[in-house]
Amino acid sequence: MDSEGKIVLTVGKADLLGEDCISKRFEVCLEYALCDFNTSFQFVKRVNVTCIPSAFSFASKVCGDPFSSRNLTLPIARVSSYTGNNLRPYIWREFLSNDSSLPPYYKLLQLIQSLGSEAESGSPSIDYCYFQELHRTQVNEILSRQFWPGIDVSEHLSIPDLSIIALYKRLVVGCGFILPNGYISFIMVRPGWQRAGIARFMLFHLIQSVQSYGKDITLHVSANNPAMLLYQHFGFKAEQFIVNFYDKYLPANSQDCKNAFFLRLRR
Repeated sequence: MDSEGKIVLTVGKADLLGEDCISKRFEVCLEYALCDFNTSFQFVKRVNVTCIPSAFSFASKVCGDPFSSRNLTLPIARVSSYTGNNLRPYIWREFLSNDSSLPPYYKLLQLIQSLGSEAESGSPSIDYCYFQELHRTQVNEILSRQFWPGIDVSEHLSIPDLSIIALYKRLVVGCGFILPNGYISFIMVRPGWQRAGIARFMLFHLIQSVQSYGKDITLHVSANNPAMLLYQHFGFKAEQFIVNFYDKYLPANSQDCKNAFFLRLRR
């Protein structure tokens, strides 16, 4: 309330929404009168009209940000806590244009959508980005289901440059992590999303991310894992066969193969 008894209200990022769902800023002076519990407001002035980004608008808080509703990555570049490099929102966006490259699970989603009233517009894409806190829950879940219970990759949040996440909209369909010493700790594709080139691109990116370190790339792989063919295609060679390597990770009643090959890609 000012010296003349008027209430001055500043309307910030919220309140008045245009057709484009971008809120505007107004400075409004309102004259307030109260008589017999009847309140009246008189519009006095409107100045300093500016626009703010939709992501920070009142509309996005109520209806949801259009970008975040379809993507599980930050819309702006961020600085890596490990190298200080700028990490773009996406490493690569791959559009799946022909039926032969579409993952089986995506074909099922298409079939379900075709039975409804709304069909997906545009070409489907697999989006690759760096590991973020947004992905942690889904990544831990799919890794624990694929390998052994209790996997937590939170430590990789401190070295996001050495990671890759594959997304279909807001669903994590693949992930890969490599350590500074060149050891690939995890790489996997969610069941139903194989045979679309996801694992191939993730492995290529992990190898390139430590190229400047001059380290050999190493990993352990289960003896009956069909991914051996992919690793051999990239030039990995088996150096050691380890009996019961996964015995300390897998539950005692697990039927999964506990033997592993130790592979190396020499630089």
